[in-house]
Amino acid sequence: MPAFLLSAFLVLTCLTCPVRVTHSAEVERIRVISAGATSATDNSLPVAYLLDPAQKGFWQPKSRDEGTSEGLFFQFDKAVLLDYIEVRLQNAGDNERYRISAYLDGQRLTSDQETAEGVWYGFMRRREGTDLILRCGVYSTGNELLPLRSKVRSVFLKIEVAEKTPEVTAVRFYREGNAQPLPVEIPLIVQGTATASSTLTPETAYTVFNLFDSREDFAWSTHGKQTDGTGEEIKVLFATPQTLSGLLVWNGYQRSETHFKANARPASLKVIVNDGKEFLLPLNALYGSQEIRFPEIVKEVKELVLRIEKIYPGGSYRDVLISELWFLDEAGRIINLQTPHLAPEVTEKMAGIVDITLAPFLLGIKCTYPILRFSSPFLP
Repeated sequence: MPAFLLSAFLVLTCLTCPVRVTHSAEVERIRVISAGATSATDNSLPVAYLLDPAQKGFWQPKSRDEGTSEGLFFQFDKAVLLDYIEVRLQNAGDNERYRISAYLDGQRLTSDQETAEGVWYGFMRRREGTDLILRCGVYSTGNELLPLRSKVRSVFLKIEVAEKTPEVTAVRFYREGNAQPLPVEIPLIVQGTATASSTLTPETAYTVFNLFDSREDFAWSTHGKQTDGTGEEIKVLFATPQTLSGLLVWNGYQRSETHFKANARPASLKVIVNDGKEFLLPLNALYGSQEIRFPEIVKEVKELVLRIEKIYPGGSYRDVLISELWFLDEAGRIINLQTPHLAPEVTEKMAGIVDITLAPFLLGIKCTYPILRFSSPFLP
């Protein structure tokens, strides 16, 4: 590749290419069922708000290594055809260098396929004041920007290089021929808290708050050595009363199909509304999400108890797990509960860690450079 291209584009070095498909000009609405980040500063926006033009603010990774290997994850309720992806960064200096990789359904876009397809993938840069805008697409050998034409259910945007910790203010998805981004339905963010009658130890790893963290590979778990899960319950308290029509559930341990089969998961839940109305909800033993509607819409919900009535036994363990739990409002729109986070216990040895990026471990991404830097006499 000519040297001048390296300064014009941020190349994506990746593993495999997504399937490219043709499409009609019809514009569809994207329903986002999950949006999260590998980490976030306390003043960061909820990640879903990066998709909403009406929201002001930014997301910033919390690690102290300029956010290297950190990133943003978005999941849709069905496969969506994407042609371009735009990422906007604020307060980016003229000479600052950033490189971002895009993973579509877990496949990393690559710039090493010129001989196979005559195209390469990358982010084109442009500036608007102090904002830096990166647009991901397909580039021909003549540097013409072409649509991705990729039908995907998830997008992960990973920071590969950053000269200072980026402040991402917007992520947009585009369809070829449309100047405006695709309309997006994002989850409603409501404040609340939750408790569980049983939690596997260590609690920081299996806390009930994992149900609302937008990460399917982290789950709430009952303590299998103390209970078979039947009768255990989750209590959710909403900061403001809600109108609910159902649940969106990732049942069991969704870290992998192996984890899913090895552990137990609920087969039915008793729902108790405000210490009064009760009804039973059956759950499928399904790897993936499932939408479950209540027999009737319930209003003015301040407290919701979900009690495990029956379970699907696990192949290896008695622990009963649920990975994600979201709510549906009267119109079927997703409600994401924003809860406090359970801070991990910092031991004497852990205190020596001065900088850390956990994203590669959380997402299963291999790195060719050290991730942890230590300055402790207690560690080798």
